[in-house]
Amino acid sequence: MGPWLHSKTLRYLLLFLVVVTTFYFLFLVRQVIIPFIVAMALAYLIFPLVRAVETRGVRRGWAILLIYLGLALGMFLLLWFAIPAMATELGQVARLLPHYVGQAERMADQVEQMPFPADSINSMVDETVNRIREYLYETLRRFLMGFFGLVNSVLAVVFTPILAFYILKDWEKIRDGFLQFLPVVARQEVIKVAREIDDVLKEFIKGHLLVALLVGVITGVTMFLLGIKFALLIGLICGIFELFPYFGPILGAIPSVGLAYSQSPRLAAFAAVAILLIQQLECNILSPRILGDKVGLHPLIIVFALLAGGKLYGVWGMLLAVPVAAVARVLGVFLFYKLVE
Repeated sequence: MGPWLHSKTLRYLLLFLVVVTTFYFLFLVRQVIIPFIVAMALAYLIFPLVRAVETRGVRRGWAILLIYLGLALGMFLLLWFAIPAMATELGQVARLLPHYVGQAERMADQVEQMPFPADSINSMVDETVNRIREYLYETLRRFLMGFFGLVNSVLAVVFTPILAFYILKDWEKIRDGFLQFLPVVARQEVIKVAREIDDVLKEFIKGHLLVALLVGVITGVTMFLLGIKFALLIGLICGIFELFPYFGPILGAIPSVGLAYSQSPRLAAFAAVAILLIQQLECNILSPRILGDKVGLHPLIIVFALLAGGKLYGVWGMLLAVPVAAVARVLGVFLFYKLVE
């Protein structure tokens, strides 16, 4: 075969072609691998719990099944107790909509009676109608696409826990199999970087979810004590929007104060002050104590990551922006030091 076959240049070229071909193939079947990606994420989140159960003498397979059973029981209790109350509050909110629609119609009538030039009014109305028509068309198109993709979604929901089970069962084998593809001299460095990424992701996920849960519970209890009807719904809204750093609290406060305003302006003012105080509690006490500086990102970088993630992938992009940026920071630091060595 000749010594040229063993040259570093040829080996690197072959490796590059294999990597490019693999990524191109994965791109072509990207819809198929989504359940595998979700299963890997689920397995990553559950693995610490499985290890904790394993340390008590339970075999790996039974430990996974116990964790699944506990999660299923938790979901059942959540649906059993929270959903009826949530449905009641959503029904009350739905009954308020006609009132706000009537207010909007009265405002529209007042605007029409204002002394604007007729041509300007007609052009504005035509433009608004066209935008509404385009919005309805786009909404219908997305609905149909979502309907046709429902089968894939159902299959993903069904197969994801099964795939996660097998990933968890052979976690170490999968990890060691991946390491076998790497040169021996690079394995320790890859393990070190992977541990750093693992530490960052674990701290961020655990801390961020705990902060969001505490903010949601504190907000809901506060609204209940203030006598606001939609306390559970407001707590849920604030807790969910807390998952989006910086922008989330503001976005969550707007509908929350609006729900309180449906009872009275005084309660709306109380709700706004309460949410402001809770956010100060979160910024100055909860997040520093729970999260600290584990992510290692400057606030400007976080804001940029959120805006970029939202622009590229919408809500999911904003949710994943910070952990992806944290992982990119770890990889960037590693590559930088490798280049300057």
